[in-house]
Order: sequence, then C-alpha cells, then structure tokens
Amino acid sequence: MVLKHLLLMKAKSYRN
Repeated sequence: MVLKHLLLMKAKSYRN
C-alpha cells in the first residue's frame, strides 16, 4: 500500500 510506503519514508527521514 502507498500508506505503508509513506510511513517507511517518514521513519527513514526521522532516523536520519
């Protein structure tokens, strides 16, 4: 799902 992908991207951004 796109939502899941968005969440993953957000999590990566937060980790950075």
